[in-house]
Amino acid sequence: MKYFKTSRLKIGVEVLAEKIILAQIEKKGKSCIVQQLSHSIVAPNILKPLFKKENILDEKAFVQCMRKSLKKVKAKLIGVSLPDACFKVFIKKFRELPTKEHEIKDMVVWSIADSLSIPVDELRISWENMGKNSENYYVFLIVLGMNTVLEQYERVIKKSGAIAVLLAPVGLNRFNFYAEKITEIGNNFYLSLFDDSLTAFVFLNGIPIFYKVIKKGLIRGKGASAVEDMDMLLQYFFSKHPDFDIDKFFIASHIKSDLQIEQLLEDINPVEFIIIDEAELAYFDQAFKTRPGHQPLSFYSSALGTAQSI
Repeated sequence: MKYFKTSRLKIGVEVLAEKIILAQIEKKGKSCIVQQLSHSIVAPNILKPLFKKENILDEKAFVQCMRKSLKKVKAKLIGVSLPDACFKVFIKKFRELPTKEHEIKDMVVWSIADSLSIPVDELRISWENMGKNSENYYVFLIVLGMNTVLEQYERVIKKSGAIAVLLAPVGLNRFNFYAEKITEIGNNFYLSLFDDSLTAFVFLNGIPIFYKVIKKGLIRGKGASAVEDMDMLLQYFFSKHPDFDIDKFFIASHIKSDLQIEQLLEDINPVEFIIIDEAELAYFDQAFKTRPGHQPLSFYSSALGTAQSI
């Protein structure tokens, strides 16, 4: 149920407007062994996440932030999670599938052309065939980014001493970390609840039917706002899929309280949910040292998922 294929590369970096988060892991079979975790603050007015325009307002300052984040790791090839605002994500269904790669690309591009007011040659398009649904359609998850935006990140990261071998949305990379715990049987609703964003990824027997990110997030200390955003997200989903009966929610969050989750999902009754425990997905290397400023493991989930994705 993972969106990204995996390899032996071990460095994942999450870039947000206000911070850079890094995770270094060692992969042993299916196990994720955490070697290093760190984060550093990005000063205001250095980065502004956008889809169409270059994001990095002060490239020199951003290079300094990246160098600070990478100074304790030796690997030069890194995977990078970028803000969800840098991408557009679509789920598309196709009755037939061409046999040649370039024909598949043409099919994917054609399927989204009507929804874009941007020349296709200015876009970077990637996709994953997620399998066939119950109606015998092929279901594709498609990710779009602007060349100018992604090339700026690649260029500036290279100036920082690393090479970005993957650029992908925070939400999808975070999902990749938690995906192992999400069953492929039934109507399952993956719900990511973090301060930076709320993300819904909904599956029918392991095949995606819905993906949506709300950028406001939980905003610690503003519970009423979080409930409103959650309600808006759920209402939007049910407007698209009114007959979908949710079997189970899989919750990825720094929130570990059953009561708090029940309050956020109070309009759905009855509701069954599982709060995913990050400790069941990643293990700490014997040499790992906890340092002042380390956050709970959930804080690093997108960086960890990025490292696993490459």
